[in-house]
Amino acid sequence: ARFDFGIIARLMQKTGWIATTGIGDLAGFNVAGYVIGCIHHSRSRSPQRSFKILALALFVLLITLWLESYQSSFPIRIILRFSNGWAAGHLVSGIPGLALKGIPKQQSRRYTSLLMSGAGIGALLGALAIGTIAADSPHMAWIVISASATLLAFPVAWLLKSSSKKSDEKILPSKTTPTITTNKKTTNQTWKLAGLAAGYSLIGAGMVPVVLYGPLIANERLGATPTLSSDSFALFGIGSVFGCFIASTLPRGWSTSNLLPVTSLIGLLGSILFRVADYLYIEMLAIFLVGSWAYMTVTLTYDRLGELLDDSQKNRWWALISSFLGISYSGFALIFSHLAGVSINRLLSVGIAIMICQLFMELLQRSGTGFGRETTQ
Repeated sequence: ARFDFGIIARLMQKTGWIATTGIGDLAGFNVAGYVIGCIHHSRSRSPQRSFKILALALFVLLITLWLESYQSSFPIRIILRFSNGWAAGHLVSGIPGLALKGIPKQQSRRYTSLLMSGAGIGALLGALAIGTIAADSPHMAWIVISASATLLAFPVAWLLKSSSKKSDEKILPSKTTPTITTNKKTTNQTWKLAGLAAGYSLIGAGMVPVVLYGPLIANERLGATPTLSSDSFALFGIGSVFGCFIASTLPRGWSTSNLLPVTSLIGLLGSILFRVADYLYIEMLAIFLVGSWAYMTVTLTYDRLGELLDDSQKNRWWALISSFLGISYSGFALIFSHLAGVSINRLLSVGIAIMICQLFMELLQRSGTGFGRETTQ
């Protein structure tokens, strides 16, 4: 619904559907809708109302994808991308809590990794399908994405239907402002949570150059064919799945708080390679590393939330920090849309600076003070 837009946007720009600046603008409005969806979901109180909204979101997501396959005016396309983002925000916020309900904490990292790999699998399937079936047609590319999303929606609908029958279970937290539990209300703990939220937010900004401009750079700067540039972006999906798989196999004894900064180094390396790449295979490696970094961080962050917060607060904080990620992505997509028209290299340099900031935030969540040792809970 969202990540494969970078591939389709290149086709839309090439065939005159949108201008180059429209790539970032549409992506920005999409994530603005995503942010509102996340915040909206975080404020849901009734489980039954939540199920109805998630079902509506699933329907809206599919309808907007199918409507985008038709050439339309830019304002209408903005509305469709915004609505699509709103639906995605609800699903990203609500589905993990439903799917992982009842999983023992000692197995949380493994099952969270398996769950989060779905986004990478979806991006991979979409990229490969577009490169194979619709390498030159934005209309056909949208149809491919819409058909894939429709098929993938069936298990989600089943999950919602089966979960809604358990009306006596408390799916969402009570009407309280997210707080850290009483025995964890320390300054150190607050800084850890702040660093975790900030580090997760910067994932959005760090992904913008690769997700939005990877196919464009591969095609225009490195001379890749349309099919090859789409296939190169498929490496983002492969990297995402690989990152989730690695996170699921890491020994439980390895501290999640220590793994997050190490994972940031992978993303920083990928961002640097993406900036200096003179050959397509280097760019492809960079895309793979950024995909691995992004979804290892998503998985480890969700697991880390379980260490810092009670279960009753975890889902709400997940929705809130997902909105922070969306705000970061949306803001930098809008900024980069104009910077791309000036200098792609300058855009990529800003991406490296963002990754350095993300590393420092992960160090902050580890120590609670920025550089000290983590205290025993």
